[in-house]
Amino acid sequence: MNWAMQQRPDGPSAQVVLLVIADRANERGICRHADPDDIAEISRQSRATVFRRLDELERVGLLTRFLRHGERGEREYEIRLNLDARVEYELVQDRETGRRVIRLRDAAGENEREIVLRGGADERSTEADEGAAQPESQFETVVESQIETERVSPVRLGESHSCDSHKSPSKNPSPTPKAPSLAAMPQGGREEPDREAVPDTSGLEEFRRVYPESSNRPALVEALWSGLSAAERAQALRGARGLAEQRRRNAKRSVLDPARFLRDPRLFAEHARFAPADEPAPQWVALDSAQWRGRAVLAEIRRGAMPRAGRRPDGEGEGAFMRPLPDDRVLALARFADELVSSWPIVDERSARFHRWSEWLAPLGVRLVPQRERVPGETVVLNTPRGPIEGPKWIVGARVPSEWPPARSPPTGPLDAVDDGGEAVAAKAEASDVGGE
Repeated sequence: MNWAMQQRPDGPSAQVVLLVIADRANERGICRHADPDDIAEISRQSRATVFRRLDELERVGLLTRFLRHGERGEREYEIRLNLDARVEYELVQDRETGRRVIRLRDAAGENEREIVLRGGADERSTEADEGAAQPESQFETVVESQIETERVSPVRLGESHSCDSHKSPSKNPSPTPKAPSLAAMPQGGREEPDREAVPDTSGLEEFRRVYPESSNRPALVEALWSGLSAAERAQALRGARGLAEQRRRNAKRSVLDPARFLRDPRLFAEHARFAPADEPAPQWVALDSAQWRGRAVLAEIRRGAMPRAGRRPDGEGEGAFMRPLPDDRVLALARFADELVSSWPIVDERSARFHRWSEWLAPLGVRLVPQRERVPGETVVLNTPRGPIEGPKWIVGARVPSEWPPARSPPTGPLDAVDDGGEAVAAKAEASDVGGE
């Protein structure tokens, strides 16, 4: 309460709202049992006026609002006071633009800066509010004049700093969190220091990088992020990826300001369903292992290169981190690692062997691309004006380790050629050719 009395907001309306919140907050400035209806009833102001005052107080940095939802889906409001702030401001109207602004003074009362309340999309200082364009009601000026001006002694103000303030039943039928009782506190009526009170912004940089829109209220975004739990942060990050995916599909899609997105956790799950699937964690592949040899063969098939081997972070062996692949297919290719690529057979793109290889390599993420290859040791007769000549034979196909795909099982030996049905298909083809003759 003493902290609230030291603030100098514009008029008694905001001062009363701040006093009500401070009276119901704990020693760390966290208030979880004062919703806007209660504040409006106690301060004798309209609900719209209370929301405008809360918005002003949040803009000048005196508090941060959070919206939670209980097990039944009811709304639970949480307000955190910035106990290190000392603020003095007044509401004025800009003569040039006609916009209402907050004229904020520093502690010495010398320097000023203005924050636009409504009528403009930008601000002169740093911030623009997503919900500041709320219309003023005629009822506001009437009610503000009815605020009680009864004097309260400093003794009563000092003693009223309690979490057990009595209040009349709320008009909202949904249950609200109860204030912690003094009996539940340690001896002396003081709560134990909470480590969670220290702002934790881990993961905020990744959220800002993923979210498709930036915010000109970074301080508010940081405060809202620090108030989320670890599970809520993970869900918010996935929701941000979902929004980014929607923006990628439709560049004209409008996106909420990050502060509004973080204020309502219900939006996390709503947009998380559009997020792309998470990439699997990379797999460590040791140098010269069967996995490494199989992946080296796979790199030759796709005409690529293997990553450079390096020392493992824990210092045990050399290798590289690679994306996970089906082990049975990778190990089946390991026995071809010692063969020269120039000795591999070439399968024609119109043959059944080419299609079998394409299907076999698909789970490994490799597309068999045909290209013009010269068949070694074979020639063709070319008719030229000077007469027939022999020339090299070319076909459109791809080089593969064997005529048919190998079995999807680890090799039993360096030269064991276990076939996955390819030899049976070839035998049937030869038998049909003999029968036709």
